[in-house]
Parts: sequence; C-alpha cells; structure tokens
Amino acid sequence: MLLTGFWALIALAVAVAMLNLAITAIDRAKERRPVLARQFALGVPAPVLRRAQALQVAAPLVGAISLGAVGGGAILACYWLPDWRRGYVDVPWPQLGLALGAALLGAALVVAVTMPLTRVHLTPETLRRE
Repeated sequence: MLLTGFWALIALAVAVAMLNLAITAIDRAKERRPVLARQFALGVPAPVLRRAQALQVAAPLVGAISLGAVGGGAILACYWLPDWRRGYVDVPWPQLGLALGAALLGAALVVAVTMPLTRVHLTPETLRRE
C-alpha cells in the first residue's frame, strides 16, 4: 500500500512538472510569434521554423529526463548497495520503466502542444516592433 502511494506521488509530481513545462513552452511560443513572422517574411521556410521550435522545446526536456534517469539510477544504486552485497535485490524495473516512459511521453506531448503555435500568419500586427 505504501509503495503504491509512493508511485502515485511520483506520477503526480511528473504530471505537475509536465504541465508547468507545457505552460512555459506555450507562453514562450506566443512571445516568439512576431520574431517568427519577421523570419518568415524574410524568406525562412515554415518547416525550418517548426523544426527549430521543436528542437528548442525538446532538447532541454530530453536532457533533463536523461540527467534525471542517470541521477535517479545512481541514488537507487547507493540505496540498494547493501542489499546487493547480501545477494538480494528486488528492483522494480517495470515501475521504473513506466515512470521513464511517462516522462518521455509527457515531453513529446509538450512538444506537440507547442507546434500549432509556430504557424505564422503575416499581419501588420505581427510584423510591428514595439
């Protein structure tokens, strides 16, 4: 029962973190619309702008997930080291894989949510500088 609550708490923390990242990425994409419109007006193809937006959102997420997985693995290794020395370890591989998969899926959803915001419609308001 306690272990189930632990995994539920981890899932809740990942969900809140991904929601925070999605809101931040959407806000940043909306702020970049005038810049994207000016780049589009200068001749940068729309697919290049979309790929750049996807990389700007995905690269930090993938890096953070990778560092989290390595750091979490190191912490688990230190925690379970005494049990390994005795020859008994019950590593919850399915739950760990599920948590990592959920984090990667959340990152992919954050990238997908920001993609529609890269569509640029050239209007005078988007091309004006403040």
